[in-house]
Amino acid sequence: MQRVGAAPLSTRQRQILPRQIEQALQRAIREQVLQDPEVNPNNHFLININSNRLRHSYHSARMRVREWMNNDLRAQEIMQQISKMLNSNEQFQLDDTFSLHISHIRDPGRGSGKQRLRKASLALDKLLDLKKSVIKINNDDELCCAWALVTMQAYCDVGSRHPDYVNLRRGKPAQARKAKALHQAAGVPEGPCGLDELHTFQRHLTDYQIVALSLDHNYQIIFKGPPRNKQIVLIKAGEHYHGCNSLSAFLGQSNFCIECEKSY
Repeated sequence: MQRVGAAPLSTRQRQILPRQIEQALQRAIREQVLQDPEVNPNNHFLININSNRLRHSYHSARMRVREWMNNDLRAQEIMQQISKMLNSNEQFQLDDTFSLHISHIRDPGRGSGKQRLRKASLALDKLLDLKKSVIKINNDDELCCAWALVTMQAYCDVGSRHPDYVNLRRGKPAQARKAKALHQAAGVPEGPCGLDELHTFQRHLTDYQIVALSLDHNYQIIFKGPPRNKQIVLIKAGEHYHGCNSLSAFLGQSNFCIECEKSY
């Protein structure tokens, strides 16, 4: 519903406004992200735009800092999405409900696959043991990410009570074989996995959305593939990956929206 006193934007205004938003966005990223002396080109950031004048809020996909700095295709696509969104809302105006948020996510590094034995790690293991939503991965190689992926893939396909999933979860040899097969099929070299490897696994597992949450990054989602009906959820604790059958239960919330990454 249009507010009293609000007039539709003229054609000229609709042409200028996206450029103004782009300039504001570039300033915000430059001031909040690029000027950070500890920023890494492999770090990620998200762009969120909200306004009562918009039909829907805008939440960008994750983008690497280097992609923005180099004006890569992903950066161009995001700016095109924002311009298209603004141009499709003829009643849009820059009022006090408009907000632009930049979320900076530091690169979590690779998972070595080997669980740490420090006191902090032992306390974390106890915490994970208490979370019934966590499917712990107890591998004896460096493929914990793939172990977690194949285990949660089976969970998505057949459910928690199906013999195939139960046997896979209990059988380390079976998990190891399937993990190695996944590495080979996806073209990912066997070894520790970081965000680049998750991207490659995601391109292979086209029927699933991989979602990875990092405990070391304030429980932030560090990777999220394209939306799919089947979601493979991973928990990254230090250098180790586990599976998760419910993010909302893990976070102690009634519901959790993966798309907007908010509890409600």
